[in-house]
Amino acid sequence: MALKKHSQQLAMLSLLLLLLSLGGCADLKNYHPNAKYRSDVAACPLKEAIPEPSEVIDCCSSYALQHYKNGQDEGYLLGFVELDEQGQLFDRQQMNTVLEEFSQYEDLLMVVFVHGWHNNADPANDNLKRFREVLMKLGKQEAALSKSEGRLRRQVAGLYIGWRGDSISEIDIPVVKQATWAPVKLLQQFTFWDRKNTAHKVGDAGLTEVLVRLDRIKKVKNKMQENGNTKLVVIGHSFGGAAVYSALSQILVHGFVNTVCPEGIDSGITDCNANGFGNLVLLINPAIEAQQFSVLHDMAIERGNYFPDQLPVLAVLASRTDVPVTYIFPFGRWFSTIFEKTLDLERYNATTRGTELFDEEKANRYALGHFEAYTNYQLNNGACSGQESSMRTVGYGTTASEKAFTFNFLQTASDAWDSGASKIPFSGEKFEGCLERNNKTAARNPYLIVSVDKEIIDGHSDLSNDNMREFIRGMVLLATQKPTAKERKEVRAMIIRLE
Repeated sequence: MALKKHSQQLAMLSLLLLLLSLGGCADLKNYHPNAKYRSDVAACPLKEAIPEPSEVIDCCSSYALQHYKNGQDEGYLLGFVELDEQGQLFDRQQMNTVLEEFSQYEDLLMVVFVHGWHNNADPANDNLKRFREVLMKLGKQEAALSKSEGRLRRQVAGLYIGWRGDSISEIDIPVVKQATWAPVKLLQQFTFWDRKNTAHKVGDAGLTEVLVRLDRIKKVKNKMQENGNTKLVVIGHSFGGAAVYSALSQILVHGFVNTVCPEGIDSGITDCNANGFGNLVLLINPAIEAQQFSVLHDMAIERGNYFPDQLPVLAVLASRTDVPVTYIFPFGRWFSTIFEKTLDLERYNATTRGTELFDEEKANRYALGHFEAYTNYQLNNGACSGQESSMRTVGYGTTASEKAFTFNFLQTASDAWDSGASKIPFSGEKFEGCLERNNKTAARNPYLIVSVDKEIIDGHSDLSNDNMREFIRGMVLLATQKPTAKERKEVRAMIIRLE
């Protein structure tokens, strides 16, 4: 009996080694090493429909700086910074060249994307295609908004952060690749601990430097110009979200603690706001335990009121149908935390004026967005109950449609946020959703932990969902508005006159 069991174990081990040898290790390389990246920007034509990954734009797929243009001044700049397995920059000159190019523009809307599990900076990567689509939409949105506000158009500048999101590559044998049992795909799920560890290395090392340097560009430009309007948004998906949070969590805590607001002061004083990093940190299905958010959560609920000037600082979007984060993540965390001691912690909630108990063991095992005690918003598909539809479509994908989306959003979602409404309508060109706050958190709490309807994000990697991308555009627009409620109200009044 013992011999039979031993033979079975050897057979399983042999199968595992066979799969590893067939699959091999995923490449560790810089995907944008073209010598021209050190000094040149590739002049690439902006295409209305970004091609499929198999049809990557040949003229600039290997450049670390790519400039997409069209005749309507709706283009965008795309840069790449890549990090190795230890979180170190592949080439510091790559980062320096990209940041120097960004610095040349008077005002920018900078958007950073850090990919997650099973992805990289390959020119054919699907995450990269989706990021290009978001940048193209933001370019059109910025063109419409700048004209309405009578100001210079900001340069939309995207930065794609690449790292080794897989440690095992696919088996390059057609018969095996087409097999329904997909052995390496199954095996890839067990790289959880390895890739999570690497993501945190990336966040703790090179990523922090890149993000802080971008924030410095933003601060310097806005300080040097009387009406500086440079904005910065950081987006992370899956383990990319873990990397971003590792890089910025202490900065976010520092921003909240350093909020200075004397008693009785009115709106209009910036120091009354909880400060974040850049203008918005947005995490999509982040593979991080809720416990890492505990300090921010505890501080946020102790405050029962946020001033009308306050804008979102952190938004976490967690799909209700995300199988890897809902099931694989806590399974992996169970092994990682099996010998750790935890408590039930009592915390005061200034909104409910009562105390709440938080299960540390669950917070340490379940992912942020799937630990119910920390979730404070629901995002559902469709109009907010009790409100009329606010969606208006004018020739989908056209400049007129972008203008209608931008104006409509500012009149509805922006006004609802500033007024402290519990239901915030988010409507796009083809999307309508409702962001609803629960009764355990104060209005304008800058940390939004959102449980998301599958119609908006279905599963872990649904980055191609138009509803999700339109919601993200709305969040970017909401968080990058004028800094005071008074100024935002003036913009909304101006838009009504323009219409």
